[in-house]
Amino acid sequence: MISHRKKLKVELLNTAYRLCEADGSERLSLRVLAAEVGVSHTAVYRHFKNKNDLLTAIKTEGFNRLGSILQVNYAGLTANQAMAEFVLAAANYVQFGLENRQIYALMFSQSDLGLNDKDLADQRQRTFNYLIAGVAKNFELASPKQRLNKSYQIWASVHGLVDILCHHNPDDEIQSNVDWIINNLTTYLVETTFNEPNHGAR
Repeated sequence: MISHRKKLKVELLNTAYRLCEADGSERLSLRVLAAEVGVSHTAVYRHFKNKNDLLTAIKTEGFNRLGSILQVNYAGLTANQAMAEFVLAAANYVQFGLENRQIYALMFSQSDLGLNDKDLADQRQRTFNYLIAGVAKNFELASPKQRLNKSYQIWASVHGLVDILCHHNPDDEIQSNVDWIINNLTTYLVETTFNEPNHGAR
C-alpha cells in the first residue's frame, strides 16, 4: 500500500512537470506548486529542498518518460519487425520532444542542474541503454565500441531533428516540408537516419 507521503510526492512531481511544460521552468516555484496542489509550503519542502531540487526531479522524470518510449521488447520479432519497432521508437522520441518542448529543453540544458544527482544519472543512462539495445539488435556491428558510436550517431540525428523542428521559423519557405516531416516521421527516419546498407538483424 502506497503511503500518503509517497502519494503526495508523486502528485507534486506530476503537477510540477505539467506546470513546467505549460509555463517554463523560470516561472515554476515551490510556492506556485504548493498553491496548485492545495498544500502548505512546508509540505512541498518536505519533498524538495529548493527549486533546483524540484527541477532535477522533473528532469529525471523527463528521462524516465523518454526511456519508456525507447524501451522495446524485441523478443520473437523478425528482422523487419525489429527494425520497424526501432524506427517507430525513434519517431516517438522526436514526437516526445515536439510535444514536451519545455521539459525537453530542461532535460538537455547545459546548466549544472542535477550534475551530481545519482537518480538523474542512472535514469539518463537507462534511457541511453535502450537505444544501445536497439542498435545491437538491428545493426551488424562487431564490437561494443561500434555499437556505442552508432548509438551516438542516431541520438545526435533525432536530437538534432527535434531541435530544428522546435526552433523552425513558421514563416520559412520550407514550412510545407517541415510539416511533411512531422506528419511522416517514420518515413523520414527510414530515408535518412536509418538508410544505410549495413543494417540488418543480428
